[in-house]
Amino acid sequence: MGVVTSDKLFPKAAPHAIKSVELEGNGGPGTLVKINFAEGLPFQYVKHKVEGQDQENLSYSYSLIEGGPLGGKLEKISFENKLVAAAAVEGTLVKSSSFSPLMILLSLKMKLRNKFKEYMEFTRLLKLTSWLTPCCN
Repeated sequence: MGVVTSDKLFPKAAPHAIKSVELEGNGGPGTLVKINFAEGLPFQYVKHKVEGQDQENLSYSYSLIEGGPLGGKLEKISFENKLVAAAAVEGTLVKSSSFSPLMILLSLKMKLRNKFKEYMEFTRLLKLTSWLTPCCN
């Protein structure tokens, strides 16, 4: 129900930031949600694709597929949100996680860099030991 009503709710909740919301779909997986921002903000709009909803477990997942922070450098940023009871504050918390292909690539790049450093250290040690080891003819 949240996605279906977002076109009316978001502009009322944040009129200084959100100009309008356009929906393409029935609110379920595959629905596209375009949020148009007010003048003067860093981005004109963002477009989300609903990936999944689980009302029983109070979770919602979507991907940012266009506009906003993507800037032509990222294919998408995926988000997963889950509402959980928070007894300490007598309310509800939203647990959110996100990932993007770029983050995965950066992680792989760091792992490769570390492996390369290990390899270079190994070859350096190999060269040192070859100088120290007498050669037999």
